[in-house]
Amino acid sequence: MLAARRAIRTARTSADHQALAALHTGYQALLKDRATHTRDVLAELTAVKAELSAVRQENARLLIELGALRAQLNRPIPTDFPLQQGE
Repeated sequence: MLAARRAIRTARTSADHQALAALHTGYQALLKDRATHTRDVLAELTAVKAELSAVRQENARLLIELGALRAQLNRPIPTDFPLQQGE
């Protein structure tokens, strides 16, 4: 009877160890997957930041150009041109 109890206890301990090893392997896989996903997200964020910087630079350039065009539109148009002789 004692041998049977030991065998059952050994079997349970072995099953527990196997289950724990399987859980550990699954957890490691999840951590690896999460790390990969995090790296991908950070790389995408870096790309978006670079694109945003380029858009901001283009926006600043366009604002300067728009300001120059508005200044030209607001400039008074001369109406009294000097006439050349012979006209």
